[in-house]
Amino acid sequence: MNLTDHPSPLPKTDIFDLHHYRRALTAAGFSNATTYSIRRHVYTHLAAYLTKRLRDPDMRRVNPALRLAFSHPALTLWGPWADYIIAVGTKSP
Repeated sequence: MNLTDHPSPLPKTDIFDLHHYRRALTAAGFSNATTYSIRRHVYTHLAAYLTKRLRDPDMRRVNPALRLAFSHPALTLWGPWADYIIAVGTKSP
């Protein structure tokens, strides 16, 4: 699934899918540019962790809007538009 498969609240100029990011690395002079998504390994675990963490007493100091943005329902809502990628390339001196 590409980020562009879903409608997004972000302008298209702010969206870099894996292929666009790889092309950007190549254009910046990196060779052997490789990108891959680890979204499936990140967001589910992040949501589970934050669901518990946001209930801790010290989190009451965090802005309620920010806490809401990282709640489990919010992560479920914006998760399809977010990706977590690993990008690797070689830059010659």
